[in-house]
Amino acid sequence: MIVLKTESKELGSILKESPVKDLKKAIGINDRFVFIEELFRGDEIMYERSIKTINSIQHFSRSRILDTKRIENKVGLG
Repeated sequence: MIVLKTESKELGSILKESPVKDLKKAIGINDRFVFIEELFRGDEIMYERSIKTINSIQHFSRSRILDTKRIENKVGLG
């Protein structure tokens, strides 16, 4: 019997390989639903706005700070 080993790549390892120009396209459907439920408390509109904002920012460090503050304010942590 021949067994083929397939590698399952995590999002982090994929992102390390090449830059992502459109985060919306890079996030799989399962991850999208988990993100919306877990990070955005089911608020799909906030998720879409956040992805759009991140896509429009040129520098990762700036997008990370901006979205962290917005999310904290939205969920009452900030």
